[in-house]
Amino acid sequence: MASFSAEAGRKQYIAFSWQASKSQFLVDIGDILKRFGLLSTGSENAVWQ
Repeated sequence: MASFSAEAGRKQYIAFSWQASKSQFLVDIGDILKRFGLLSTGSENAVWQ
């Protein structure tokens, strides 16, 4: 029984850390897109249209 609970805890930890890294990845992507959006405004807008 002890090994079962350890295995369950390990899977829960892996799921939690994957969730945390996924949300951090989305934050990084959002930050990059935000900066790109700021960079692509103004004079560079003509290039994209």
